[in-house]
Amino acid sequence: MNEHKVQLEQILSNFWDANEIPIDEAPTSTDQLGAALDSITAVEVLLEVDTLFKRKIPVEAVIQRGGYKDKQEFVTKLCDQILKVVDGGRE
Repeated sequence: MNEHKVQLEQILSNFWDANEIPIDEAPTSTDQLGAALDSITAVEVLLEVDTLFKRKIPVEAVIQRGGYKDKQEFVTKLCDQILKVVDGGRE
């Protein structure tokens, strides 16, 4: 499973890099009101994750509503949730 975890973290990291919504740090910007990666976009990464684990990972069990504020949160939380589903045998 360790090999899968490394691959999963790489998939999630690459997905973040390709799909992050840039946030303007200017004091008058409203960019910080939303997530850097919304939950609807995050669902797309499961296509690649499903292939890695050769099974369908249920969206409602792993994707955080409202999205993710930064790459670390996305990779850490989503990886943990996916591994719980895979290890637990739930679908």
